[in-house]
Amino acid sequence: MATTTTTTPAAALAAPGYRIRVPFTACGAYELELTKAAAKAICADYLDPDESWADQAEHTLETALEGAIEGLFNEHLLNFPAVINSKLEGRAIALKLDDNASSVEIEALEVA
Repeated sequence: MATTTTTTPAAALAAPGYRIRVPFTACGAYELELTKAAAKAICADYLDPDESWADQAEHTLETALEGAIEGLFNEHLLNFPAVINSKLEGRAIALKLDDNASSVEIEALEVA
């Protein structure tokens, strides 16, 4: 009578029992100072020639800058490492970045 032995692959034994998702928020602020000439140049496509600069400066700067700066943030601030290897309580862990969850949104652009 032949005996059959079944072995479980090592990968199956080491398979994770839990998948943990860790969304996070990082906060910060940048400041930008513009001369009036630079501000007018940036806003040129948004200016109403029938209104004074003083009457439209704040709103026009918000409109002109918000999308552009959000694009810069997405380009420069989302350089997260694909994997963060570390240890918790002596156990090796690997936090793997979910590329579909990375984004930057401007909460409020304040013109003063």
